[in-house]
Amino acid sequence: MMKITTTCFFLFLIVSVSTQAQTKATRKADSYFMQKDYGRALTAYSNVLGKVTDNRVLERLAYCHLYLHNDREAAKWFQKAIDKTRDPGVFCEYASLLKSMGQVEASNEIMRRFARAFPQDVRAVAFLAHPDYVNEIRNRAPHYEVSRLKINSNRSDFGAVLTGNQFYFTSARNANGKVFTQANEPFLDLYSSTLSATNELSLPTSLTDLNSDWNDGPLSFSADKKTLFFASESFRAGKGFRKQQTRYSAVWIFTSNYKDNKWTTPKPLVLTEEGYSAGNPSVSADGKTLYFSSDRPGGYGGLDIWKVALKSDGTLGVPENLGPVVNTPGDESFPFISDDNGTLSFASKGHPGLGGYDCFTIRLDVPSQAENVGIPINSEKDDFSFSYYNDRKLGFVTSNRKGDDDIFKVTPLTQPIEATSEKETRVVTNVAPPEQAVAATDRRNETPTVMAETKKEIWFEVDSFALDRDDIGILDALILLVKSDARKIEINSYTDTRGSNRYNLALSFKRAIAVADYLRSKGIAESRIQYRGYGEESVKVDCGNDCTEQDHRANRRTEIVLVK
Repeated sequence: MMKITTTCFFLFLIVSVSTQAQTKATRKADSYFMQKDYGRALTAYSNVLGKVTDNRVLERLAYCHLYLHNDREAAKWFQKAIDKTRDPGVFCEYASLLKSMGQVEASNEIMRRFARAFPQDVRAVAFLAHPDYVNEIRNRAPHYEVSRLKINSNRSDFGAVLTGNQFYFTSARNANGKVFTQANEPFLDLYSSTLSATNELSLPTSLTDLNSDWNDGPLSFSADKKTLFFASESFRAGKGFRKQQTRYSAVWIFTSNYKDNKWTTPKPLVLTEEGYSAGNPSVSADGKTLYFSSDRPGGYGGLDIWKVALKSDGTLGVPENLGPVVNTPGDESFPFISDDNGTLSFASKGHPGLGGYDCFTIRLDVPSQAENVGIPINSEKDDFSFSYYNDRKLGFVTSNRKGDDDIFKVTPLTQPIEATSEKETRVVTNVAPPEQAVAATDRRNETPTVMAETKKEIWFEVDSFALDRDDIGILDALILLVKSDARKIEINSYTDTRGSNRYNLALSFKRAIAVADYLRSKGIAESRIQYRGYGEESVKVDCGNDCTEQDHRANRRTEIVLVK
C-alpha cells in the first residue's frame, strides 16, 4: 500500500464498510478509525473482538493492518471478513492485496466469489470478461522505461508536474516540520526543482509562500502560469467537520495568484458539499477545464474523477462526473490531462490492474475505453500520479515498488526495426490507385513492394495485441506518408470468431489502441487519430464453424484508413 500520508490525505480512502449502528464497545475504536489513527484503532478493535458480532470489526481489523502495511495480517482478516460481508469493496480490496503479494490465482478465486455474490457490479462483469487480465497486461509490449529520480528522499515523494523547466512535486521530507501523527511523517509540503537540458534536476526548494502547517499538494497551473491550483486541508481555511463524534479536515482545492514576485494568500474553491473532499487538481492546457478527484455525492462509489469549467470571469461551472468509462465503484484519483487536452491519465483500483493502484489513460475527445498503461509504469504495488509531456517526450510516475512512495522518470522506448521475420508485408489492393506511394520491403525476399496510400492492414497473432517488428515496419512506412498531409487516420480493428463476443470486442479495442499509441509516439498529432474496436462484428471471411487457420488470420485484421 501507499505510505499512510499519501493514502489518508490524497486518496481520501473512506472505507465503504457496512453502516450498522455503533455499539458502545466499538465507539472508541470507530473514533480512532475515523481519525485515521490506525495503530490505536487496531488495538481498540482487537480488544472488542469476540465481544460483539458486528462483521464490521473484522473488516476494520483488515483495513487497519492494510494501512499499517501488515499485508499478511490484513489478508488473514480479510479472509475472515468476506464470509459475512455485505460490502463488495471488501472483496475487491482483498483481491487487490493478494495480487500485490504475488498471489494472482488466489486473487482470481476471490474475484470469482465476488462475481457470484455481486454479479451486477461492473468490476465483476469486467473480471468475468477478462479472467486472465493480469497476464494480458503483463504480455503487452512495453511502451516506456522508468528510472527512479535521484531527488527522492526517505519519505513520501509524489505528484510530479512539469511547467517549462520547473519541476514541482509533493513531499514529506521536511524533517523540521510538524509531524502528521497517523503517518509518523512530517506534514506534506510543495517543492520545486529546475530541470536541465539533460533532464537533470537541481536540489529541491520548498515553496514557502504556499506551504502551511497542514498537508499541501499536489498542484497544477493555469494556462498562463499566473494562477496555481493545489490541494490542502479545510483546516487551513479554519473549517472542520464532525462525523461519528470525530472532528476531521476535508481536502479542498486552493488557488493562489503570482503577484509582485510572490504567491498571494491561497483561497479555497467551492467544489463540493459540506464534509466532502475535492483534490488532486489538473488544469487543461487551454486553461478552460479543471479536473479533480472527489468523494462528493453523485459519483459511482469511492473517489471519482470530475471536471469543472473555469470561466473567463473567474467563476466555476457546474462540476461534471466523467462517467462509467472512467469511474467505477472503486477509487479513481490523480487525474492528469495532457497537453493535447484530450488524453487523461488517472490512477484506479476499480479497473482491472496488476495490484494496488494502476495507472490508466483514456481519450476523452473520441469514444474509447480506459486502457491500463502496462508494465513498467504499473507494477504489483501502488502506481499513481502518471504525467506525460508529449513535447518533451518525458513523463513521471509515482510508485511504492521500492518501499516508499518515490517518483520515477518515464521515457518512451525506441524499438529498432530489423528485417528478421518471415512474415510478409501485406498489401491492400482493393482500393483506388493512390496519387503517391511509398516503397516498403517484402520480408521474404527483400524486394520493394508498393503499398497503397489510402488503406493498409496489419495482422495480430492469436489472442495478442502486441505489435511485432513487421507491423512496425508497415506503420513506419505509413508515417512517412501522413506527415506530409493533414488527413485523419482511422484505425478499425477486428478479431476472428474464437472467444466470446465481449472478450473479442475488448481485444479489438486493445489492438486499435496499440496502433494509435505507436503513431502518437512517432509524432502524429492526437487530433488526427481515431480508433475503434469491432470485435467479430464484421468478418472478412464468413466461414461459420468451418474456419481454417488462414480464415481466422484474415479476420484477425486491423485496417488503417486515411480519410479527408
